Amino acid sequence: MRPFDLLRSELMTLLHQTFKDYLQPPTVKPLHEIFFFTATATVRRHLVGAPRAALHTALTDPYLYLEHPDLEIQDQGEIPPTLPDICVGYKLHLECPRLINVYDWLSCWHSIISTGAESISEEEQARFARIVSELQYIGFIKSSTRKTDHVARLTFGGS
Repeated sequence: MRPFDLLRSELMTLLHQTFKDYLQPPTVKPLHEIFFFTATATVRRHLVGAPRAALHTALTDPYLYLEHPDLEIQDQGEIPPTLPDICVGYKLHLECPRLINVYDWLSCWHSIISTGAESISEEEQARFARIVSELQYIGFIKSSTRKTDHVARLTFGGS
């Protein structure tokens, strides 16, 4: 060992012994529970959160976050046209199997959103394309390599 290593080892031993003799751990003091929290697993669980579950809740029941009276849903199975476009698209996406035909998804979305119009306008196509791109960005769907007109679901549940 070099002289530096010996001196460092002696110093660390001296400091360790001094601290051990004169300092007490805070957990032996009375009422230490008020100032120190030792259950780190509980804290981590509350701070880390579950973003995917929060997104699912926000998209299936936006009233919980926005608290707008038009967004209140009595039955979780219903899809009212007053919901934001992405919420309607997400709820329809949950009802589909693993591969989703984009045209059928657009048709179902249009039947809910429209007020009885037969044809799908370019504005509605653009709104739906935005829904698909947002769900893809969030990570709930991805484009399918097996079929060009399908997207693959990446979420839990469904049929």
